[in-house]
Amino acid sequence: MPWSRPWMMQEFVSSTGENIGLGFIVIIFIGFLIGAALLARKNLRLGRGDRRGAVRLSLFVLAVTVLAWIIGADHSPTVDEIARVFYLAISQALCLAALVWLLYVAVEPYVRRRWPEMMVSWSRVLAGQWRNPLVARDILIGLLTGILCSILLRLEDLLRLLIGALPIDLQNSFPINSWVGTRRFIDTVFVAEMNSAIFIGLFFFFVLFLLRVITRRRWAAAILLAVILSVPGLVGSQSYLVVFTSVVIAIVAARFGLLALTVLFFFNDFMLMIDNFAPWFVSYAIVSYVFVLALAGWAFHTSLGGQKLFSVTFLESDE
Repeated sequence: MPWSRPWMMQEFVSSTGENIGLGFIVIIFIGFLIGAALLARKNLRLGRGDRRGAVRLSLFVLAVTVLAWIIGADHSPTVDEIARVFYLAISQALCLAALVWLLYVAVEPYVRRRWPEMMVSWSRVLAGQWRNPLVARDILIGLLTGILCSILLRLEDLLRLLIGALPIDLQNSFPINSWVGTRRFIDTVFVAEMNSAIFIGLFFFFVLFLLRVITRRRWAAAILLAVILSVPGLVGSQSYLVVFTSVVIAIVAARFGLLALTVLFFFNDFMLMIDNFAPWFVSYAIVSYVFVLALAGWAFHTSLGGQKLFSVTFLESDE
């Protein structure tokens, strides 16, 4: 309407639905975190699980979080201010590393025993076997489905703009600081997103595993996971395409496992943060797209395991 304020001039105020969606997320998070703590305690007491892998993963998360602070923080020349920010960064890094360690210790022994194929590629990554064809396959699947999810979310934004509504990414506090320099770009788009994807991937993989234990059916668990992922978007920001993205996430988690799921979460957020071709950001966008294409090409080539893409053996006759 002519008298309606454009969405860019509208003040964002959280609605009742968004508060309900946020409350749902908090309840789910706390509930499953308590469950993870109980399972981890049991596994430690019984001596189960890949403790070396858990420590290696948590140390990686710790190092990446500290690296993000070193790269992206505004370092003050005063010793007191540097110490204050350093202690804050270390506390956040330790907290995230501890949560990742907890989730891994909780879920790894049970999945390895009951659902081992879901963690084969993940275990090979922790062992440094990056050139394994299965690892490359899951990275490629996670990359492509992450891009698909980001396209669906951007389509949602386009549809909302056509009806004069506020885009989803602006409702969710889009990280504009990723556009204000190389340091912040590397920190926000690469380093921080890597840690976020690891934690979120582990968390929802843990949720999927518990749902499978309850339902005793893989696809029943996947359907319930899709429902859990859809509720905050449907109730909160009234995003309807989130149902499709939730289904994609659930299928990847149930079919391909932890590594593909983690890569999906990374590239979903990654693509949403680099699709900006404004003059001040276009160089970062180009570099990012080159990175995505290079990784996809490497993953595709490695996943072939040395086999030729187009075999000509069918032209050869038996003698």
